[in-house]
Amino acid sequence: MEIKTGYGYRIRQKRLELGLTQEQLGEKCELSQNFLGNIERGLDTPSLTTLMKISKGLSVNMDYLFQDEIDNPVIKEYDYYISQVISKMQEMNEKQKEYVLKTLDCKMKCAGQSE
Repeated sequence: MEIKTGYGYRIRQKRLELGLTQEQLGEKCELSQNFLGNIERGLDTPSLTTLMKISKGLSVNMDYLFQDEIDNPVIKEYDYYISQVISKMQEMNEKQKEYVLKTLDCKMKCAGQSE
C-alpha cells in the first residue's frame, strides 16, 4: 500500500467511525471539503501542518495515520486502544476523567503492573 493512499484511507476510516462528513471534518480542521476528499482518495499530498490539523480534528495521534506503514504489531495494537480511550474521554467532564485515571491506577496496582 502506498503511503499516500494509506493515510488517506485511515483519515476516511476514522472520520466515518466518528460519524463525521467531509464537510464537518473540514470545518474542524479549517480545510475545504474538496481538499479533504482529495487527501482521502490519495489525489493530494497534504503538508505536515495539514496532517497535524487532521489528526487533531480526528482526535488521533499522527502515527495513527501512518500505522499501516509501522512494522511493529505492538505499536499498532496499542495505538488502537489509545485512540479509543482518547475518543471516549473527550466526551467526559474533568471529574469523570479524573475518576477514569484513578480507576486505571488502582486496577494496575491491584494487578501488580504499577508501583
